[in-house]
Amino acid sequence: MSEVTGLTVLLTQVRRKNTKLTIGILCILCIACNFVLEEDYNEEVDFWDVDFTKSSRFLSVEEDPTHHPYETLVPPSQIDFSIDERLTWEGQDNCNDVLLYMPYQHSINGQGAQLNAYIKVSLLATFLNKALVVIEADDFHYLPEWAKKMPKNTLYDGGSQFGCPVDAFSDANEIDPEFPMGLSRMIQHPRWMGRGCPVPTCGGSMNYGDWEARRKVQKEFMLKNKRLNQYECVEGDRTVQVTPMGSSAMIQAFRTKTQIVQRMLDHTSAAGLNDAIQWAKRLGASQEEAEAFSKIKSPTRIWDFLGALVNRSGLIRFQPWVARDVQEHIQAMNLPLDQPYDAFHIRRGDKLLEEAREEVKNYWRSKGIVGKQTSNYIPFSHYIQKAWGTCEANRKTKRRNLKNPAVKITYIATDDPTTVHNEINAIPRVNGKGASLVDECNHKVNFVFAPTTKDTIFHVNDRRAGDNCQLVYQRNIAAIADLLILARADKFVGDYNSNWGRFIKVARSFLNEDGAKPLVVTKPMVVAFGPSHPGEPGS
Repeated sequence: MSEVTGLTVLLTQVRRKNTKLTIGILCILCIACNFVLEEDYNEEVDFWDVDFTKSSRFLSVEEDPTHHPYETLVPPSQIDFSIDERLTWEGQDNCNDVLLYMPYQHSINGQGAQLNAYIKVSLLATFLNKALVVIEADDFHYLPEWAKKMPKNTLYDGGSQFGCPVDAFSDANEIDPEFPMGLSRMIQHPRWMGRGCPVPTCGGSMNYGDWEARRKVQKEFMLKNKRLNQYECVEGDRTVQVTPMGSSAMIQAFRTKTQIVQRMLDHTSAAGLNDAIQWAKRLGASQEEAEAFSKIKSPTRIWDFLGALVNRSGLIRFQPWVARDVQEHIQAMNLPLDQPYDAFHIRRGDKLLEEAREEVKNYWRSKGIVGKQTSNYIPFSHYIQKAWGTCEANRKTKRRNLKNPAVKITYIATDDPTTVHNEINAIPRVNGKGASLVDECNHKVNFVFAPTTKDTIFHVNDRRAGDNCQLVYQRNIAAIADLLILARADKFVGDYNSNWGRFIKVARSFLNEDGAKPLVVTKPMVVAFGPSHPGEPGS
C-alpha cells in the first residue's frame, strides 16, 4: 500500500493551495487503490488455487460430431478413441479363450458397485489375454442368495436394475425384446474388449442357466485352488476355453491374492516384465508407455497407472440414451457449473452402518469425545477443513475478503441432503443470506445442490412404494449426472469407503504427456477420512 501512502502525503501538502489539483490527485488515488485491491484479489485467487479471471466451461457441450459430450465421464477430448482402430482383433483365433462375464443382475450397492466390478473384470481379462464377453440374463429373476439382505419386493421389472428409458419400449407397455438388458442397458461394451466374439454356446448345448450353474462354483473353486476354473467348449471345428465368472468371484480373485494377482504385480522377473508390457498394450498403451509401466515396482503405482489407462481408453461409455438423458438432466438443473468449481461427495446412509462406522468413531475420538458421540456421521465442517484448511486473519484482512467478489462454487452430492443443508445453514453468511463464510478469514463459498424431490436417494439398489421401471431409470440418470459432475470438478472431496469414491479415483487419473514424471497425474482429490488409497482400480 506504499503507493497510496505517498499519494496521501502529497494530497495533504497541496489540498489548501489548489482545489483542481486536489481533485486530480483524488482521481489518481482512486485508480491506485483499485490497482492495489486488484493485486490483493489476485492473492486470494492464489489461496483458492483458481484463476477467476478465466472461465472454463467444464460442463459445456463440446462440438464433436462423433461422440456425445456425456458419453464418457471425462470430456471426449481426453479419451483415446484410436484404440477402437488399433485393437481390432480380427480372426476367430482371438475368440478361442473367453472370459464370460455375468454381471450382477441386481447389485445391492447400485451403480458404483456395478461399474467398479466391470473395470476390475476388464483388467483381469486383458491381463490374461482373454476376450471379455458379457452375457446378460434373458429372464431377469430373483436369486435365492439375496434373501438374507433384501426382501423379494426389491425386484426390478423391465429387464435391468437401471430402469427403462423411453427407447426400451416397442409399444406403450412392452419392453422391446431386442433392447439391451442388465448392465448393458447402462454402458456399451467396447469391441476392442470383447474382440467381436459371440457368447459361447458349445454347439447350442449351453444357455444362460447352464453358465450360471458354472459361475456359482467358480468362487469356491478359486478359494480352494487359488486359480480360475476353465471349461472346454466345442464350437464347430474349434475348441474354446471358457472361464465363466460373476462379480463376486472376480472380486474374490483380487482379495485372496491369487496367483493371478501375484503375477500382475511381478515387475521383476523376465516373464513378469513381458506380461506387464503386453497387458498395458492391450489397454491401449504405446510401446514406450508399456515399457515405462513395466518398470514400476510399487503396487500402488501399478494400480494408479492402470487406472489412468482405463480412464483414457474410454472403457466406461454410456449408452446413447443415457448420455442424452444425463445431458438433459444437467441442463434442467441450471446449476452455475460453467466455471471452475469444487465438489463434495458426502455419503452417509448405509455406509454409516458398514464401511464408515469405525471411521466415524475414530473421528469423534480424535475430538476427545469417547463413548456417546455427538452424531453418527462425520460433520460437514470436517469436509470444509479438509478441502481448504484453516485460516486466521486480522480485522483488516477479514474486511478485505468480504469485499472480494471471488466466490468459490462447490457442488454437493449426498444421500443426506436435508442434514447437510442444515449444517450449511449453521455457517455464517455474507449479510446473513449470501455466500457462506467458511473460515476465520471470511473466504466465501456458494454451496449448490441438485434440485431434489421427495425421493432424494439416487441409488437404485432398492424399490420404493409405487415404483416402476421409468422411475428407477430417472434415479439412475440423476446418479450418473452426479458422477459426471464429481469427475469433472477442479477438486474432489470425499472418501474411498464408498464405491463412488473409488470409481471417481479412476475417472480423475491421467497419464502424463510424453512419459514425463510423475507418470500418472490425478486431478486434485482430498480424502476426508479413511484409507488414503483405494487399491486396485474397480476395488
